[in-house]
Amino acid sequence: MQILVTGAEGFVGSNLTPKLDAEHEVIALDFLTSRKKSNLPRSIPYLNEDLSSVDVAKLPKVDLIIHLAIISIERVSESSSYEQINITSMLKMLELAKKHKADLILASSGSVYGSGVNFKET
Repeated sequence: MQILVTGAEGFVGSNLTPKLDAEHEVIALDFLTSRKKSNLPRSIPYLNEDLSSVDVAKLPKVDLIIHLAIISIERVSESSSYEQINITSMLKMLELAKKHKADLILASSGSVYGSGVNFKET
């Protein structure tokens, strides 16, 4: 199975990607401007792309997309342009999933709970 992991350099992505790579063909995608890739084994194919402006036609065919790339709510509150980047990036991954009839897993974070004070999922 061909799997694309976006946000592959983050905490979850950098732990998940090598585990998936043991049994599948994994492509790591992240957008680093300030440092070289360092969290992933060199054997994993790596794309350093801005998801909000990537040409979906140039991305490889995949069977599954695990979309972990997101600008956190704390950063989004700094600039409304970050919110637009998140939305555009998600739309690009939906477009890629549709193009290849791939499954898409979207991870969320604790940020959806806000302060988390007295919050219950029930």
